[in-house]
This record gives sequence, structure tokens and C-alpha cells, in this order.
Amino acid sequence: MRDIFGDTLPKEMTRKKIKLTKKLQAALTRYEIELRYGDSIVYHIIHQNIKTTLDPIQFAVYELAITAMYVCEQASGKPLFQNHYKNIAAKDGFNLPFVSEDHTLMQQSSLDYRYAKSLIRKAELYPALLD
Repeated sequence: MRDIFGDTLPKEMTRKKIKLTKKLQAALTRYEIELRYGDSIVYHIIHQNIKTTLDPIQFAVYELAITAMYVCEQASGKPLFQNHYKNIAAKDGFNLPFVSEDHTLMQQSSLDYRYAKSLIRKAELYPALLD
């Protein structure tokens, strides 16, 4: 299969470890995200034939990215893709929080998403998960 640019999409991506730092732990705590006990298989958010096995910390960062995007959108008061995020969460087995409109929360969740995305990129998982 090829992406919109004609590049071949890998079926299984390699992965690098992500360290559980104090900053990451704080972000996970903010959204009540807990580490899983074993590896999890995650399918790409658009290309369902791309699967990646994530260790518990990698999965928590992935969950953080999806949750932060959802929270940011909900807090903005303009939820355009809420069902998309809900479908991802349901498919991958985690819950999304109830969020009311809140500008401060929107800003924090935007920062948290960018942080999670940077960790995913450094682990070379971005094409397999969020691209």
C-alpha cells in the first residue's frame, strides 16, 4: 500500500524505547492515563493495515496524544472530529474524558499533544501512528 505521496507504507514499524520521565509522568497523570501491563497492538488511525506493537510506555504516549487532541478540540468549543477520536479510543481500548469549554485547558492540552508527538517522532513511531 502507498500513502498519498506515493511512498510505500510499512506493515510493521520498528520502534525505539521512550523513557518515563517526570515530565511525561505529569502529563499522563493530568489525563489519568495509566501504564498497561503488556504490549498492545495499535493500528494506524487512517491506514488500518499498518499495525505496530507498543510497549506500555509507548502506548501511554500514544494515548496521551489522542486524548490531548480530543481535549483540545472539546475545550475549544468547536468539536469537529470528536467521533474520530472516540472511535480511535474505543478501538484501542481507552476512555476519553468529559471536557467542557475552557481556554486554559485548550492551551495545556495543545502543549501536551505537541510533547507527546515529539516523543512519538523521536521513537520513530510517528508514521505508524499519527501520520
